[in-house]
Amino acid sequence: MREFIRGWKRKIGVVTLLMACLFMSWWIQSFGKFVGDFYFPYGGSLRSLDGRLSYRGYTTELLQNSHGKGINEVEYWSIPYWSIVPPLVVLSAYLLLTKPRAKKAG
Repeated sequence: MREFIRGWKRKIGVVTLLMACLFMSWWIQSFGKFVGDFYFPYGGSLRSLDGRLSYRGYTTELLQNSHGKGINEVEYWSIPYWSIVPPLVVLSAYLLLTKPRAKKAG
């Protein structure tokens, strides 16, 4: 077993496979009951819902809108899990299943 994990490609392959498993578990969980948001200390939040991973970030600066009231600027993006998990699986399969190069003699 130790011979299989030797080399940087195999080690990175194991890490990407673990990342793919983590994102896959979040993907499956996102179709169930909504658990809540994960809040970052700097003001952003992650949400996993309906097969998508969403991020919403707030700035600390207040902007003046047309009515003269202060509002926080919002940054938002959302990415489906199906665009994250399969590339990670393919990358980890490549890194784990390709044969290592033979060392040059001398």
